[in-house]
Amino acid sequence: MESDEFVRCPLCDGLAKVWRSDLIALLTGKNLREKLQKNMAEFMPTAEADQAARRSPGEFEKEVHNWDPNLPLWRRSLKE
Repeated sequence: MESDEFVRCPLCDGLAKVWRSDLIALLTGKNLREKLQKNMAEFMPTAEADQAARRSPGEFEKEVHNWDPNLPLWRRSLKE
């Protein structure tokens, strides 16, 4: 049997390390798809909100004229 060591996580492109035995158990488990969907659901509302903000370039053109040009950069919102 192989030694139980830390390996690079294939799901996060190697940004984290997991135990080899835990990774094998996760990948061979029955409910991998459900676990992934549950974990991804946490990020989806944020992603959907970002996409909604990008959908309306016409609104951006209107709002940009309402921004205060005298406001310091570090006090502005991310859109500015």
